[in-house]
Amino acid sequence: MIPISLTIKGLFSYQKEQTINFDRLIEGQLFGIFGTVGSGKSSILEAISFALYGETERLNTRDDRNYNMMNLKSDELLIDFVFDNFDEKRYRFVVKGKRHGKKFDKVNTFDRAAYVWTGEVWQPLAQVNAEHVLRLSYDNFRRTIIIPQGKFQEFLQLTDKSRTDMLRDIFQLDKYEFFHQAASLEKKNNASLQLLQGKLSSFDSVTAEGITMGEEHLRLLQTKLDELKTSLSTHESKLKEQETLKQLFRELADTEEVYRDMEAKSIEYNRQKDKLADYEYCERYFKADLMRMDELVHGINKRKESLLEYEHKLKICDTQLMELQQEFVTLSTKYHNLDKLKDKRSDYEKGISITEITEALAKLNDRIKKGKHFVNTAQKEKLNYEKTIFQLRERLKNKRVEKPDVSQLADVKTWFQRREHLEKNKEEQTRDLDRLTEEIKVTDIAINELFSSADLSGEAWSKEGLQEKIAGFEKQLEEKTTVITHLQLQMKLSDFTAALHRGEACPLCGAVDHPNILRLDNVQSQLVAADQEFDDLKMILQKSLSNAREFDVLEIKKTDLLKRQQEAQEKQDATSIHLQEHLDAFVWSAYDKHDAASVDRQLEAYKRLDVEITAIEQEINESEVALKKAEADRDAYDAAVKKIEHEHQAKSGSLELLVKQLKLLKLEDLANSSIVDMEQKITDIHAEIDGIIERHEFLQRQLQEQQQLKVTFETRLSNVVDNMEAEKERLDFVQEKVESNLYNSKFTYIEEVKTLLGSDIVTDDLRKNIERFFQQLFNLKEQLHKLQTQVEGKSFDQEKFSAYEEALDAVKKEVVAVHERYVADRANQERLLKLLTEKQSLQKDLQKLQERAESLHILKNLFKGSAFVSYLSSVYLQQLCDAANKRFYQLTQQQLKLEINERNEFQVRDYLNDGKVRLAKTLSGGQIFQASLSLALALAESVQQQHKSKQNFFFLDEGFGSLDSASLSIAFDTLKSLRKENRVVGIISHVEDLQQEIDVFLKVENNPFTGTQIKGNWEL
Repeated sequence: MIPISLTIKGLFSYQKEQTINFDRLIEGQLFGIFGTVGSGKSSILEAISFALYGETERLNTRDDRNYNMMNLKSDELLIDFVFDNFDEKRYRFVVKGKRHGKKFDKVNTFDRAAYVWTGEVWQPLAQVNAEHVLRLSYDNFRRTIIIPQGKFQEFLQLTDKSRTDMLRDIFQLDKYEFFHQAASLEKKNNASLQLLQGKLSSFDSVTAEGITMGEEHLRLLQTKLDELKTSLSTHESKLKEQETLKQLFRELADTEEVYRDMEAKSIEYNRQKDKLADYEYCERYFKADLMRMDELVHGINKRKESLLEYEHKLKICDTQLMELQQEFVTLSTKYHNLDKLKDKRSDYEKGISITEITEALAKLNDRIKKGKHFVNTAQKEKLNYEKTIFQLRERLKNKRVEKPDVSQLADVKTWFQRREHLEKNKEEQTRDLDRLTEEIKVTDIAINELFSSADLSGEAWSKEGLQEKIAGFEKQLEEKTTVITHLQLQMKLSDFTAALHRGEACPLCGAVDHPNILRLDNVQSQLVAADQEFDDLKMILQKSLSNAREFDVLEIKKTDLLKRQQEAQEKQDATSIHLQEHLDAFVWSAYDKHDAASVDRQLEAYKRLDVEITAIEQEINESEVALKKAEADRDAYDAAVKKIEHEHQAKSGSLELLVKQLKLLKLEDLANSSIVDMEQKITDIHAEIDGIIERHEFLQRQLQEQQQLKVTFETRLSNVVDNMEAEKERLDFVQEKVESNLYNSKFTYIEEVKTLLGSDIVTDDLRKNIERFFQQLFNLKEQLHKLQTQVEGKSFDQEKFSAYEEALDAVKKEVVAVHERYVADRANQERLLKLLTEKQSLQKDLQKLQERAESLHILKNLFKGSAFVSYLSSVYLQQLCDAANKRFYQLTQQQLKLEINERNEFQVRDYLNDGKVRLAKTLSGGQIFQASLSLALALAESVQQQHKSKQNFFFLDEGFGSLDSASLSIAFDTLKSLRKENRVVGIISHVEDLQQEIDVFLKVENNPFTGTQIKGNWEL
């Protein structure tokens, strides 16, 4: 993740909107964020975390987070964070919130949104939590990328389980959690194994021996079937000879019958052959000429009709041509007088212009008069505005003289505010001091009551007296314990002595002689009394110990109260001194340091004067604007009047020119006519001219077209007569040719020829049909002769033929029966062979499944209880440790190294103590920082490699304050060396020495009035 920009508004101490552009910071790769305690440095990290995950380090949802996060002087909250991710995409996470309009302590639920940049627009994302984008949970995000205050050592101090869960999440080790997959595979494999075993149980009857016996049986059936097929072939040959002979005699009888039928049809086909020959003769010598004669007769009739039609059209054309010529002569006279009409129309057009110009000149005279009036009015307004501005400026000058010295007034006001603040602090400190004194008195009373209840009468009420009494009780308990032990021993001896009898062996020493037997009386009662005294002493001791512990608590409380009382007294004394110094610093003789109200009154007067001055300045500005407008109006009116006068002169010249250009009409004639009348006359003259020209042109076109039409009719009439004579000559020639051909043929009349040609005869089809018939007759005759030759000397016996058929059927049935039995047995044999092959395949599969079952059982045990993930986690942890040691060994000046023990806990090898190992918890504060820094950098580096990002970002908040100058220098050199690793490192600290070492940094300052402000060192 590489940050691009961060905008904060209304968050914690950020009152006004502040934007951080990380471009300049990332260029340096190592940058800092510096400021005093409480300036708002860590809030930058809080803003980033809350924008990405909705979580903060300081507050949770139970802390009324929305209200406490928002700045008390702000009504809106905004966090806008943009960054580039390892997937080479740019993302934006936005948080917005508003305070309730009526309830100050109620802040509405924050609106969260996430976007991805598509190259043109921000595309909204469905999820507003960044875990799916960064692939890091919130806890791991603040361990690897942004490490807030107090969390820098967390990875070093995590338990084995927590550290394993963290590495599992960061490096996605869940993908190696194969227990459920192995168990599922084992379950599926066992199910397959059981299913396969069930299948194999159905193959018990399938054996290799049974298949061998089946093969022998099939061989015997095949031999018998071959013998039957040979016999069948012999019978089929004999029957086939008889069938051939039977077919030959049947074919001979059929052929003789067909030949007789065709001989009877040959007479009709000969008649059709003669008719075809006559039709083809007529078609060759008569058909074309007869058709030509019909065409010529039809053409001559058409020509006669056309001749009558053209003669009628020519007569009508002559009549129309004569009428057009007469009208054209009459119109030509009017056409030659058109120029006079045009001159008259032109005079009327000029008359309209003269009338319009005369009216326009009258209007212009009126406008010139009114324009001069406006010029004079505008000049008067200009003079009035100049006078008003002069008077306002005099008033403004007087008001400015009346204003007091505002800087001195502000200093006096600040002095009174400071005095009020110091007096309030002194009053609060006095109340705190009184409260602490009262609490000390209450604590003393509690101590006195404690000593009273401890029964220390006659002794000094002190802690030492209480401890001496406790020691006495403990000594009494030890003595009482010795007494009880002695009495218990006596009780045991009493039991032995009671069991001794003369002549019987002693249970302890075995002697049978007992000269002096010990006698013990009242041991039981003494032991009971001693036990009771022991319990009483123990109870008293416990009460005393409880009093001692309570005394320690009260004593610590009193010590703390006394210390706080002393600090409060010192603060009160310091405040009194500051107050007196502040009172002595009052140097303004014009004011009374006991009269704060007078300062407020002068401030109010200053504000009133300031409002009056602002109003006068506003009035002056408005008057100056009005003055400029009056001057502009006057100049515009004057220019308009001059423009109108120029237009008047131009129109007067145009009027004189138009009067001189009149030809037929006079000015007096035009004066009696209105513009509407003149326009109507112009329209009438124009229509008359257009009508004459249009009719003249129309008659010219009509005369020309009519003359051309007459010539066309005359030409066509002549052509029709010529064509009709030519066709009559061709008709005579064709008639002579037809009569000559009829004379030379066998026909007597031409109607016989026309009747024959009118017959529906298709010559080609008829000829082919006749030829086909006579060819078939010839072929049939040849075939009959051939069949008679083949049957010569032969005969066919039907009874012998039937005997052959019966014998053949019997053999066929036997062959079919044997073949069916063979096929059935062969199919069964193939089925058994297939089942045997399947059985052998299933046996091989069964062996594989059994071997797989053993392997899966082993794998399941290996993955059981996340053992494999834990192993991988330990491997990753060892790799992190090795990577961290490259820096940690250098930071500690080759004195310490981190190691991982068998419980995955961090330990340290100390080379200053002969390389012996000790727990990481024994490191000093500075050494813990060095180890944590090394581990954090190694962890961040692993995350960068995991995501294959080109550059990564690492933010560290505080931690440098626990280092001495030498360790700080080494740590900082280590951070600077990260630039070579293409890593961006940000440091948040209040250590001023670091600012001298970092080229690029942000300065964070908390202004009590405007909130936190952020500036880059290049802006300072």
